[in-house]
Amino acid sequence: MPTSSGAPRSTTSRKFLKLGLTIVAAIAVYTIGWYIAADQLKTGILASIENDTTTAPKIACADPASHGYPFRIGVFCSSLQIDDLQNGVSATFGAFRSAAQVYNPSHIVWELDGPGQIRSALGLTGSAEWSMLHASTRTGDGGLQASSLEVKDLKASLTETVSGQTFDVVAARGETHVRRNEANLEIASLLENVTGTARGLAQALPPISASVDLVVTDRATLLNGTSDYRTALYGASGELRRFVADLGEGRVITFSGPYSIGDDGLISGEFNLTIEKLSAWNTTIAAALPEMQPLANAATSILRSLAKGADTSSARIVVQNGVVMLSFIPIGTLPPL
Repeated sequence: MPTSSGAPRSTTSRKFLKLGLTIVAAIAVYTIGWYIAADQLKTGILASIENDTTTAPKIACADPASHGYPFRIGVFCSSLQIDDLQNGVSATFGAFRSAAQVYNPSHIVWELDGPGQIRSALGLTGSAEWSMLHASTRTGDGGLQASSLEVKDLKASLTETVSGQTFDVVAARGETHVRRNEANLEIASLLENVTGTARGLAQALPPISASVDLVVTDRATLLNGTSDYRTALYGASGELRRFVADLGEGRVITFSGPYSIGDDGLISGEFNLTIEKLSAWNTTIAAALPEMQPLANAATSILRSLAKGADTSSARIVVQNGVVMLSFIPIGTLPPL
């Protein structure tokens, strides 16, 4: 007696149909959810940056749009305009692009295109270009947890409108990282091959590379934002883990040590100083800043005596309320923050 296979085929077809409909429904629900989340993200970002307060900077996003479907959510702007009314500064930039993974929305990466134009009520105008500028931020329960920024091939100019004098700065690469470590704020920055020149004048110093790694105790809340970061640092203390300045050809200066900032903004601290190629540093400073040659000669003489004639010397630098002393001899002053 022949057996019929119609029923099994019908059952299998229905299963495939149900599976297909389930997949289509899931995609449809995900798509709707993505566009709702993207719209809410765009609305939230625009509401936070396009504020109407008198103290916080106002940021205008031109032609805002959501992008990144299906696995990312991001906000794009054709240009950004920033107006800091409190400090009298305004700036315009090129396109802005941000993105966050759907499964990790607390980690946001973004890019900003040049050129940038900056204007200040203090009589300064500036412009900047770069080949790449991108950054990332990571948020958590306590607000912003960490942020990083990297720029390559930076070319910037600053002009004083009264005198017409223009200063140019070029850097091959720069990056800055800040993060919370419990209640403390940790900052690390790097600049490579930086040159600064005043148009019409000879270049003062050769290209310099520098890096800094420091801790600001009990100031992690600065990542939440403030209208005046300078005064927010008054009364702070911490440790300069390492500062390095390198002019090439073995000319390296290294600083490290604890510091504090007074309520008046003056810095105090005790720092370990190491200078390599003392004679080369002295020659460089004398050529670039002739008016400082007597001071450079005196400092070099003291450092060489501490090193028993060697060309690499280590010493302790003491700063008391902005007054810098080397072996109990004042060698300069630091202005308040």
